Amino acid sequence: MGLIESEGLILRTHKLGEADKIVVCLTHKCGVIRGVARGARRLKSRFGASLEPFTFVQLSLFEREGRELMSLRRAEIERSYFHLAGNPQVMASLEYLSELIIEFAPPHAPDTKLIRMVRACLEAISAQPVLLPKIICYFEFWVLKLSGVLSPPDRCAICGVNFAAAKHRARACVSRDGAFKCHDCRGYDGLVVSGKALERLIAMQVMAPVTWSEAGDRDGLNEVGLEVSKILKRNIANALDRTPRGQAETFAHIHPA
Repeated sequence: MGLIESEGLILRTHKLGEADKIVVCLTHKCGVIRGVARGARRLKSRFGASLEPFTFVQLSLFEREGRELMSLRRAEIERSYFHLAGNPQVMASLEYLSELIIEFAPPHAPDTKLIRMVRACLEAISAQPVLLPKIICYFEFWVLKLSGVLSPPDRCAICGVNFAAAKHRARACVSRDGAFKCHDCRGYDGLVVSGKALERLIAMQVMAPVTWSEAGDRDGLNEVGLEVSKILKRNIANALDRTPRGQAETFAHIHPA
């Protein structure tokens, strides 16, 4: 309770009254929080451009007992991605990524790995927008993995058989609950995973987003990339019991008919 100082990433904002904003933010110390920025919509607001989505800021927050919304006292820009705003494809994708964070990260639950992964993906998109489709896959994988929805893709979640052995790769499946299983343990709802797609999923556990994405380009794995994307989006929809609002728009931008 009381005053909290933390780095955070602005995910989205909503209008409140005539002059205020509700801000949704992923913070180091408090996880995903919602706060009120008084006067943020005024022309001469002390917040300036610091509350634009996908801006890393240093925040001063005040939390009162029994209040769901925190009070934002200060927000100073640490790293912005304003230059991406002119690219509709990138902005639609970032909206989708923010939706995944809000859906899968429990409120007020700090997760250093999550915020580090988000920063790495934003930096990768900023530096090489051409890698956007693959970085989205990378992001989806890690959101599912960090939230406990997706089991490690290198072994069967039931019997523990290691898929790294060539003879097991063609037998790997992923079930609706996000568990990777061998053919013998999969039951009736398993989606068969090709050997190459499984390699790409396993590699995501140890590679940085740019390294993983560029490896896919070098191998010319467009078809495999689509398979990986299908697997991840299927498990996101199963975990949420619905398709995220931004998923269809993002997919349409990246894979036009």
